[in-house]
Amino acid sequence: MTLAIFPSAKKSDAAGEQEKREILEGMRQTREDLRAARDSFNNAREPELVEAAVFQINALQSRYAYYLRVAKELQCETTASAAVRPSDPARHRQAAET
Repeated sequence: MTLAIFPSAKKSDAAGEQEKREILEGMRQTREDLRAARDSFNNAREPELVEAAVFQINALQSRYAYYLRVAKELQCETTASAAVRPSDPARHRQAAET
């Protein structure tokens, strides 16, 4: 009976849950893209390709930070387990070269 009185409340909850799922999926996809971009960075031999990989990694880290901020605002329950801080590719390159 409550649903008949407040139909928009249920709809709002469903929309909020859908938004949370989309944010978490965006985070997952961005983590995958970051792994691929780091692989490209690690395998790049030409300076232009290294630079392009760095730009790509920086853009993906910015996207991930956005998703993380929104997930915290929406209080997504799996944010803590999904929150993997993207690392700095330059550190990886220096470690590999030494």
